[in-house]
Amino acid sequence: MQYMRGYLAGEECGNLIYEMFVNDRLFEDEEPGSKGLGAYYEFCVSGALPKNGKIPMPEYMKSAVKKNGGTTAGLGVDDMYEPYRLAHENAKRTRALIEEMGLEIVEAGQRYPKPGDDSKGPFEGTIDLRVRCVREVASMPWSVGEEFVIDLKYSGMIGEKSNFYNKFGWGNGLTWSNIQRRTHGTQAIQYHYVTDLEFYFLVRSSSNETDVEFFRVPINANMVEAHKVEGLDLFNKFNLEYKVTGRFTPYPSYSRCTGCPLFAACNDRHAFPRPVEIDIRPTE
Repeated sequence: MQYMRGYLAGEECGNLIYEMFVNDRLFEDEEPGSKGLGAYYEFCVSGALPKNGKIPMPEYMKSAVKKNGGTTAGLGVDDMYEPYRLAHENAKRTRALIEEMGLEIVEAGQRYPKPGDDSKGPFEGTIDLRVRCVREVASMPWSVGEEFVIDLKYSGMIGEKSNFYNKFGWGNGLTWSNIQRRTHGTQAIQYHYVTDLEFYFLVRSSSNETDVEFFRVPINANMVEAHKVEGLDLFNKFNLEYKVTGRFTPYPSYSRCTGCPLFAACNDRHAFPRPVEIDIRPTE
């Protein structure tokens, strides 16, 4: 849904749409510039593999690899580049927080709906954590035995560093921009719908050890119904576009292309910026 919205607005390249959703190529869905830190962090928290089925590996300092005979075998946390060391330690802190809140992890990386359940139609999703309350904690809005979904986020745009106009940004919940409400809200509604469970975001900073935000996203039946209508409409438009043209329109731009996983082999890529003509006459 997120990609098709962008594509129909001319903001998401059709070549990427084709590779991801026709050829089923899996690319890490990471915040730009994160270099796989999010996948590594989430793996360290839950032990669940990402969608590509590969164990996320940290990056080690070249000096440590050289000293170790040119291999990473046996290298430890102290040999990692600092962002990965921080991700490793922050994952431990997150697990401790989950326990401190009286929760235990029931499932991690589970696909919903589960095999054999076709009640949700084409709607599906892979959850980060399904948790259960095992100990009541003062001021927390759940009771023993209650289960819900927590989606983990590892972000450089949290708290004071949140970018109000960036869809990946996270404020304190009261300051989310409309694009952030739409982006994060789509995921929340989707996962609530496919699991029939309440939904929370647990967002931790990728730049320090202290900034953490915990968001509960209340969802009602009207939100779910609107989500289903839009989702099916976008799904139909996706199928129609592919059926009629056999491809999707590329929308290259230098800033978009340089961060694209298809860049090296793409014939439509923009390897340099194109000039944009600007009319400097004042408008009424």
